[in-house]
Amino acid sequence: AFAVLGEVYGDLLRAAGATERLMELLDTHSPIASPAQPRSVQDQSAGSSVVFDHVQFCYPSRPDHPALHDFSLTVAPGETVALVGPSGAGKSTVFQLLLRFYDPQSGSIALNGVPTRELSLEDLR
Repeated sequence: AFAVLGEVYGDLLRAAGATERLMELLDTHSPIASPAQPRSVQDQSAGSSVVFDHVQFCYPSRPDHPALHDFSLTVAPGETVALVGPSGAGKSTVFQLLLRFYDPQSGSIALNGVPTRELSLEDLR
């Protein structure tokens, strides 16, 4: 009976530690915010166009190592595009930038001709 109590106590301590880490994460605020006067994306019934124009991006943890360098891509409404490449080539980075989890250091990203920096995060995501 005492062995089981010791196990349960250990599990409770681990759960308390995990809860504390989760609360710290939930209290973290992103430096990326919606603009004060967001623009809206035009009619999307026919699909959306996406344009990456000469995008340069480095993750904050690796400021001297570009994840994307002079990256340009145009996707027309209704067009299907596959991003393929080895691990670390920047595929996930493209989607993180499109959803504005990060902003590029230079270049621009637009959805239906509207720069993503001018869209509300709620509408974009």
